[in-house]
Amino acid sequence: MKHEVLQSGVTVVIESAATLVHNTSIVIRLNGSRIWLINCGDGTQSFFLNNRINFGRVDVIIITELTGSHIFGLPAFLAMLLYKKKDLTEQVTLVGPRGIQKYVDSVLKITDTFISKLNLNIIEIELDHNAQQEVHCHAFDKRHSMHLWAHTFEQQKRQRVIFVLRQSGKPGIDREKAAQLGVTEGAHFKALTNGDAVTLNTGVVVTPEDVARPPTFDKNIIIAPRCAPDQLFNTVEEYTMTIDALLIESDTLETEKVVPKEHTNVKTIIVPYIPYDQEFGTHTTKITTI
Repeated sequence: MKHEVLQSGVTVVIESAATLVHNTSIVIRLNGSRIWLINCGDGTQSFFLNNRINFGRVDVIIITELTGSHIFGLPAFLAMLLYKKKDLTEQVTLVGPRGIQKYVDSVLKITDTFISKLNLNIIEIELDHNAQQEVHCHAFDKRHSMHLWAHTFEQQKRQRVIFVLRQSGKPGIDREKAAQLGVTEGAHFKALTNGDAVTLNTGVVVTPEDVARPPTFDKNIIIAPRCAPDQLFNTVEEYTMTIDALLIESDTLETEKVVPKEHTNVKTIIVPYIPYDQEFGTHTTKITTI
């Protein structure tokens, strides 16, 4: 299974009152269909519109740090989702550092922007520094799920988050667990395999989660804000032998300065965090397959 990573061309975003930087927002299109948005700086709506990216397919928005180039476009983008999504019962999950809930609530309240009809689930990363936790799991098709892990660290007195996306296949049934609960081969077993709960003759209700095998991960994608390579790979040490792709913000375009030699086989996508007057090789949207 392949996913597409879309980076905007030379879209400019405001980082502070005196700084313009390239847009750090990127889109991951899972298996060519469902969309995860990574950061939402100023201009993200234009990025979607200019590239005819379907707003209605956005399932998850990930924010790696609370700076202007990462969140200035977020309130307007959420309002656009309310307008563009055809099925408002579909949940949109927003995951970000501590303070993301207050930021969204404050801006929307001050501007009288009401998005209560949008099924928005906000998850704040409330971990201690250098801690890790699975924060979200989302099935993006009938056979695959994406598990989102968060790893926190502090830089310049600000919480930043490294995210690890771990793709898993559809979990199978653990026959031993099923037998212990009284489920045998037959209609009940087939129903659980199809994702349905069953009621046994004893009246006991068994759900697919009760008898599921642990997920088997077949793809790991790391999403990282600006940080030193050693810090990044030390933080996610348990994944370093199985990283399939690394999406990292950097103020350099030289891969060898971003990725240690022992990990040069990792497919690396650099998200340029550089002043707007510096070009990085393209004026159009860049699409990379991972």
